[in-house]
Amino acid sequence: MDRDHPALVKNGGAYANTIRDMSVKMDKTVGDALNPLGDETAVVVMSDHGFKPFRRRVDLNAWLLANGYLKLKEDAMTSDRQYPADVDWSRTKAYTIGLAGFFITQRGHEVQGIVEAGEESKQFVKN
Repeated sequence: MDRDHPALVKNGGAYANTIRDMSVKMDKTVGDALNPLGDETAVVVMSDHGFKPFRRRVDLNAWLLANGYLKLKEDAMTSDRQYPADVDWSRTKAYTIGLAGFFITQRGHEVQGIVEAGEESKQFVKN
């Protein structure tokens, strides 16, 4: 909806109405879901995407890789392929997926977790 957003400008405005059009469809979907409900039913509708324009990003896995927390398989010299396929889980202490924050590869929680639960995990988070 931000007419000056680089992604919109780059695509020649092809997606200028995408958010509005999707909102109209979702509003209809919510209306359809509410129709059979009685007046005594409480419904809450919310979105987890109400933040400001998203113009910059940081590759957190690249940062983890550069700082030794994420390790790649020996044949993967760079991080330009899909991360989960290239990660050496047996040597990785932390990773991230999307915008969900950091995940610690905790022993007993992750299949090949190497960080011990408890004090080691707490110390890792502090550092």
